[in-house]
Amino acid sequence: MSKEISQKNIRSLTDPIFVREFFNQRLKKYFPRAKEVSKIAIESLCGFLGTRNLKLKYVLSVNFGNYQKRIIIHARARKRKKCIYDSPQRQYLFLKYLWENGFQKIIGQPLDYLKDYNLVLYKHIEGKSLQSLLEQGKINLVLKYIPQIAVYLKKIHQVKIKQTLPIKNRYLEIYDHRHWLFILKKSYPLGVKRVREVLNELNILRKKHSILFGNEQQYTICHGDPHLGNFLITNRNKLKMIDLSEAYIYDSLDDVARFLVQS
Repeated sequence: MSKEISQKNIRSLTDPIFVREFFNQRLKKYFPRAKEVSKIAIESLCGFLGTRNLKLKYVLSVNFGNYQKRIIIHARARKRKKCIYDSPQRQYLFLKYLWENGFQKIIGQPLDYLKDYNLVLYKHIEGKSLQSLLEQGKINLVLKYIPQIAVYLKKIHQVKIKQTLPIKNRYLEIYDHRHWLFILKKSYPLGVKRVREVLNELNILRKKHSILFGNEQQYTICHGDPHLGNFLITNRNKLKMIDLSEAYIYDSLDDVARFLVQS
């Protein structure tokens, strides 16, 4: 298996003619009663051709015989196959595992992982993010859903792990710190020194009180990026959880810390 997906394959994911045929070939697998895709619209969410990531939203008009249905599918591809940090295949594994273990009403349905494109496909969830509601000044509404977020994260952490799933080890944790320091250096260079000091203080705390932190035998499934933008409210006022692109088997305290810091 090559380390990179060909530019031709990456480019084809943005070609409406190719994508329509692509889905028509797989439609029965995803939606058994569907007949064909009659129309398709492609929206780029992030990334550009030639970069590492490509996030797209496919809006499909699907014929089901006597009626037509609008189906929105998210697609996430990555040019590099063997990437330490951010893998579409890993995202699919966690989505599929949680979907099969009682999370059908909470997350978007995983559809497929295609290795020739290093591509994960999953169904869109319609709703407004808590982050957008916060920006609109609806603080009390956002606060109302915080306890439910805690319940969802706890539920993830309690899922029994019955198969091999990727573990976030100490090396990847250091990689994660470097990634955030890089972003911080670009967006708030004056804060880098203090953040480095905090990281050092936390590492000392971890060594001194190691009993408080889980070892690999105590690790659980973690969302990996539980900020307010990754929780949606539907038009029926139901809370949904999205974006498991950074999910790992890891210390459950990591989810708690990430939510607190990013909030």
